[in-house]
Amino acid sequence: MENVERKTELMNLRKKCVNKLVELGEKLGFKSELEWKIPGGVIDVVWYLERELPGFDKTIPIAGFEIETSWRTRKHVKGDIFNLQLLHAPCGVILFLKKGFKDEKKFEGLLKAAKEYVKIEGNISVWTEDELSQLNHRERFQVIS
Repeated sequence: MENVERKTELMNLRKKCVNKLVELGEKLGFKSELEWKIPGGVIDVVWYLERELPGFDKTIPIAGFEIETSWRTRKHVKGDIFNLQLLHAPCGVILFLKKGFKDEKKFEGLLKAAKEYVKIEGNISVWTEDELSQLNHRERFQVIS
């Protein structure tokens, strides 16, 4: 029974985070799509614009978010990076939700490793709830028109 409760807890944590990302995206003037399809997978949340540009798709991805609610292998994190690269957006974020990790040491170790991995990718960042909260508490949002 504990496993079911844990899965439910992590699903609720992820859902709250997804809802917050959608809300923040709207405040910034973006549309959001959940489970944006890429070759061989999906990105958890993508902020995008709809524009008519000759020769381009109508939807232009601006930022992609891969959400990690609990411990994963480093190989999994590298998969997140690869997915964000395939999105070809100016910004990519791997978002680690500390609340979902049972072991603080594993959280810190995975966070540190992820930050090292993304150093070679200038357009991918690693966030926790802290960075998400900073974005949420900005008093002024520059709205794209």
